[in-house]
Amino acid sequence: MYFDPVTGRHNGAGEYQNWKSASSGNHPKLSNYSNINLQVRLKDQVVLVRSGDKVIYAMTASTGQNGKTPKGDFKTGTRGQSYYDQSAKQGGKYWVQFKGDYRFQTVPTDANGNYIESEARNLGTAVTNGSIFLTVPDAQWLFEQLPDNTPVHIA
Repeated sequence: MYFDPVTGRHNGAGEYQNWKSASSGNHPKLSNYSNINLQVRLKDQVVLVRSGDKVIYAMTASTGQNGKTPKGDFKTGTRGQSYYDQSAKQGGKYWVQFKGDYRFQTVPTDANGNYIESEARNLGTAVTNGSIFLTVPDAQWLFEQLPDNTPVHIA
């Protein structure tokens, strides 16, 4: 099995469900690049981190089921270490907001901040209520290094 950094998909035998590991190996230092932007490919369940038009990192993602992730152009906003939504009975860590209550974040957590493994195993499929789930290391990296007001294109 190999990871294609252009499409952001894993190819070959087996399924990719390792929500505890970085999607594409070592994370680049984003401050070394200019014109950082994110491209979310809904049909591929991938988030591409780009410098201009050049892909510098690709992440396996889970987006909204039944078209719940908004399409269009946005900019990243507020961010936080963790949250919990009592009505949804789940939360997440290392979140970066891109529109209203929509955010990039880790796979879901429970009320105690523990990752919900049964949900995490769905990474790479459209299962969310609109937010974009990432592996734990990928979400933490974005949280720590993604510049404020980064353009986000979702299609």
